[in-house]
Amino acid sequence: MVNEIIWDRRVPSMGGSTRSFSSVHDNIGFFVKETKYYFDIDAVRIPYDEETKKARTRSIFVGKKWLEMGYNPKDIWSVARIHAQDPERTDHPTQKPLEILARMVLASSPKNGIVLDPFMGSGSTAVASILNCRNYIGFEINKKYCQLAEDRIKEAENNLFNCSNINKALDKSAVGMREPLNTQATLLE
Repeated sequence: MVNEIIWDRRVPSMGGSTRSFSSVHDNIGFFVKETKYYFDIDAVRIPYDEETKKARTRSIFVGKKWLEMGYNPKDIWSVARIHAQDPERTDHPTQKPLEILARMVLASSPKNGIVLDPFMGSGSTAVASILNCRNYIGFEINKKYCQLAEDRIKEAENNLFNCSNINKALDKSAVGMREPLNTQATLLE
């Protein structure tokens, strides 16, 4: 294990247990098989706000790469859970926000790399992979969730290629579009 990441779901305290603290986080394990592994911290840096940049105007900070690129995300990620009214919401009880999964995909796989999701659920990992130019392989045992994942994947792919409001003169790579990648979703019987 390289890191344990705490996902603070930003859940307001609304009662719950009176004999313990309320659970408002999930644990995410960052595991690697070998000591040499892919990790792109620059792909997930968090930009400094303008106030912080302004405070760093002394000559020793001018031109510093880290100030322009942003800071390394810490091991506590505060990202709101997906509420029932959220347009991203699907009919899956443990759906994760795309923001969380995109951060993991960007940091741990190169462009056009392969992302494996052995428990696909609603397909959020596949969608994050598609939106960030990665290939994916996913498995789901539940037929209902497999169909849900397939629908979300098709929608994500269609949204990438049906951007009619984008200036036609722009190069595909300039607007973050890409050619179709080899993808696979499998229903395990």
